[in-house]
Amino acid sequence: MSERRTGTAVLVVVLFGVLVTPVSVGAQTGDITFPAGTSKGSVMLGGSVETEGFRSDDTHYLDRRTVTSSDITFDIDVDSQGQVTDGTMTVDIRWSGFGSGTTPVTGDAYLIKSTSQKSGTLDLEGTADRLVATGSLTAESSVYDTDGNFIEEVSGTREDEVGWVFQATGITCGMVTGKLVEAWGSGLMVSAKFPRKVREGDSETRNELVSVFRLLSPDAYADSEALAMRIWDLNEAANSLLAEPTPTVAGLATVLGIAESLRADLARLERCELALDPSGNEDWLAAILQSLLVKALERPELWNAQDLITMLNMGVRGGAVDAIGSDPTAAELYEEFGNALEFALGEAIASSDLPTIIDIAAASASYGYSGLYEAATAAIEELSQ
Repeated sequence: MSERRTGTAVLVVVLFGVLVTPVSVGAQTGDITFPAGTSKGSVMLGGSVETEGFRSDDTHYLDRRTVTSSDITFDIDVDSQGQVTDGTMTVDIRWSGFGSGTTPVTGDAYLIKSTSQKSGTLDLEGTADRLVATGSLTAESSVYDTDGNFIEEVSGTREDEVGWVFQATGITCGMVTGKLVEAWGSGLMVSAKFPRKVREGDSETRNELVSVFRLLSPDAYADSEALAMRIWDLNEAANSLLAEPTPTVAGLATVLGIAESLRADLARLERCELALDPSGNEDWLAAILQSLLVKALERPELWNAQDLITMLNMGVRGGAVDAIGSDPTAAELYEEFGNALEFALGEAIASSDLPTIIDIAAASASYGYSGLYEAATAAIEELSQ
């Protein structure tokens, strides 16, 4: 029998922005416009930018800035013509810096590291074609030399006047998406507007920065909140069952029912852009059921054949058990169910329990346990004589 994992893992599914009911969005000759009403959005800034080159005196320099966190959200009120009548953008961007090279005049080598933050609130105006954020942000930086000593002369706090311009590029299911197309002032957002690679004279900028925005229409935002609550309910039910010494068949059926209902809702939204669980799991609904089945099979002797068949049915139906596929957990569960049913078949033969043997034979035929099916059918023939 395969080695089983032990311990209770708390399940957490993160909802980044589930978009549901399609909404009516006005358009003029195919142009994208913001839906009327109050909409909520966010801006994602990520990546890094690196500039390297030589100064006029041939001294070398390298400057690299990498985003460590980005929390930018906004609210806008839009009229029936798609014009923003009121809007604010809340900003908190943090990045790390690294600089090296040789100093002018002396030619001494240097290496500095820094942490920076820019935060505050900007005003928003414009349309989906040109959404403009302007205002003052507080910029804070701390710079350190090679030995970790704080360099006060180039550190501190200042106020920066900035301007960022976003342009919508697509819309689906009530979500408008777009990108940063123009920026002025100072900071990383200004760098993000440049092409991926820029060469000017003796310097070269390698830009890996990405800055995009997403905005949910009023209807889509309300529906995404409701769907987030259903996902929360699924997590709560699964975690509650995992906390038990052994999950019950009824409890597994409850979780599977919630998961299948949720899966059906998501299937209707395939045309929408969904961003669920960032862990990289291709099917987090199946992963939830897998965790429960792994725990249940830690003690297979607790289950009779009918319980095992019921759980196997749920596992296959929920995508948690699969003999053929790339998911090793699904394949391991398939093997462990086969082992458990083989043990149950032995007990049924010993007690001449023909109905149970028939059930095991049927399940074996359905799910491809050929050796188990042959043993069960042979027992049926012998008991039927």
